[in-house]
Amino acid sequence: MKVKLTTLTPVHIGNGTTLNKNIDFLQFGDKLGKIDERKIFDLLGEQQLDAWSAAIIRGDNSFIELLRQKGFKTNDLEAVCSMICNLKSVNNNSTQLKEHFRSPLKGLTIPGSSIKGAIRTAIFSVLIDDLTSAIKSQDMKNHRGQWSDANLEKKIFGENANEKSTRFIKVRDAHFENTTSDVFEVKILNANRHGWRFKEGQQFLMEAIPARVSCEFDIVVDTHLLEKNKIAYPKLWPEKKVEFLTGDIADLCYLVNGITEYLISKDIQTLGDENFVDADNLLDDYQDLLQKCKDAGEKEMILRLGGQSGYLFTTTQWMGMDNLTQMSDGDFNDLRAHVQRREYSHMEIWPKTRKLSSEGQLFGFIKISFE
Repeated sequence: MKVKLTTLTPVHIGNGTTLNKNIDFLQFGDKLGKIDERKIFDLLGEQQLDAWSAAIIRGDNSFIELLRQKGFKTNDLEAVCSMICNLKSVNNNSTQLKEHFRSPLKGLTIPGSSIKGAIRTAIFSVLIDDLTSAIKSQDMKNHRGQWSDANLEKKIFGENANEKSTRFIKVRDAHFENTTSDVFEVKILNANRHGWRFKEGQQFLMEAIPARVSCEFDIVVDTHLLEKNKIAYPKLWPEKKVEFLTGDIADLCYLVNGITEYLISKDIQTLGDENFVDADNLLDDYQDLLQKCKDAGEKEMILRLGGQSGYLFTTTQWMGMDNLTQMSDGDFNDLRAHVQRREYSHMEIWPKTRKLSSEGQLFGFIKISFE
């Protein structure tokens, strides 16, 4: 089934590579360029390889000064760079850049696995309602006693890869051909006794697919394969296990939108009375996204995925959702300490950090429209 994906905010799916300023990338004005070693070699010549290495080791602006000596002008990044990005956070002090995932032939890409993972998390949060009365704390831990959703996932989706109901959802990669990436400085907005402030010293640059761009790709709910499996192995595929696959696509969209709307509303409620010094537009952006959820068509779904989505949206915080059986205070505080790596039970806010751009930009929201 052909679908259309539109980014509502910038989206980052990392490729695992971190680039260093004035070594792997250069920035001037509102542009950032990734250095092309072949172009540098052509500019400096073989005899300057030692000078190139020495400039990198010295750091600061030594490498740029070496390039200038050979005629490089700062307004001509294409002379030494293979890829130019739009730098949105012009006044930044970051020295590292996290790259976005790309396809060698089709450019900026959101992998199908990232999209499917976000859909699966929403489905999990809804289907867990059927187990609510039977859930105990030990069901939310693995065999080592660590907090985990593995046992509940097996109950809902299946014991192994062959028995998982989500195997019938097949999501292709979404390619944004001929799209120039944006680069933002990402900071950690943290709550402490002085209110909400950006942490200094932990910021970094992040490449992202821009907001308000679209592409087409395929999502297939393989009901034909499902029916063949139900005939061959009826005990493995009871109707309750696969009913989210057998209905109209509008039912799946309604399910996903409900979770996204719940999570946005929850964060608006949690942050409503807080005093934001550095990100005063955060709640306005959330309200705008909430309205987009309410205005979505019956065959449209809005979800959040990728880097800087945060603990709340990555997990849907299903163990703390309003309709689940209440955990004991001891278990709840133990879970918080496990996730936050420290004891913060004295603070009502959880999670107590949000990752935004230095301008207060949210990340990771997309809309998928089914034809």
